[in-house]
Amino acid sequence: MNRPGRLSMFRIVAALGALLLSLAVYSAGLDEEEKLSLARDAVESYFEALSAGDVEQLGELLVGRYGDSRKRIMGHAGYDERLREAYSGARFDINELELSTSTEAVALTTMDLSGEEQSQVRLFLRLTEAAEGPQYRIYDEAVVGTVY
Repeated sequence: MNRPGRLSMFRIVAALGALLLSLAVYSAGLDEEEKLSLARDAVESYFEALSAGDVEQLGELLVGRYGDSRKRIMGHAGYDERLREAYSGARFDINELELSTSTEAVALTTMDLSGEEQSQVRLFLRLTEAAEGPQYRIYDEAVVGTVY
């Protein structure tokens, strides 16, 4: 007797496996320097989108549960303006950038919002396939310290 739930689960697992395999094969064509360059581009695009209040660009850069939760917030009226106000004139630096796996990277950044207070934020990135080619997207962030 064939159970519909088991067949559906098998298809989901098979599709997920194929996706992960294709990403691994795809990322194997990139060397470490290319991956770090792509990760740096993603972090810089994130900073630019924050400063500009560009919620559409932010939505493209954020993935996973983290991205879903941020996108719900970004959907509120006036959120783009609040971003522009909060990040206008902010200074962003990438202090460290390293590959943690063949498809993930971690960036330690400094966000200086007021000239008086700096927050160190760790951004976690994952390599994804996009129509334009491979791109890193941010799947989580953690504030690791604040300097006054």
